[in-house]
Amino acid sequence: MGNYQITELEPETIKKETLRKFQLTYENGNAPITIYLNERAKCNDYIVRSNVMEVQYVCNKQGFGATRVNSKFSLYPEQTNNMFLSTEALGYQSRITGGEISVEKALGLIACYYPSLLKNMQNIAAVN
Repeated sequence: MGNYQITELEPETIKKETLRKFQLTYENGNAPITIYLNERAKCNDYIVRSNVMEVQYVCNKQGFGATRVNSKFSLYPEQTNNMFLSTEALGYQSRITGGEISVEKALGLIACYYPSLLKNMQNIAAVN
């Protein structure tokens, strides 16, 4: 999707939690991606939401990787998410790197890996 830019926006409160918010735009993208940072004591979670699907990048003992959004922060119905989210790619991204990583590195990894989670790319242009 070409070069990307990440900009921090004003924090947003979602379900009584204030989260840092970032906007990810791609040179060849149709619409910006929103990334919410849920800062936890040991590691951070990143809720990544486009206009067609959402996914979560989490940090745990195994490392940093992608998973489905937990119901606490989920916005889209599961069937909508399934229409655009590649389960196969999600499996490959379940562990991108080991250990704790900085917010800047995590955002960069998300920007690089997130586009490969999208399936039915031809349908995305129709949705925008």
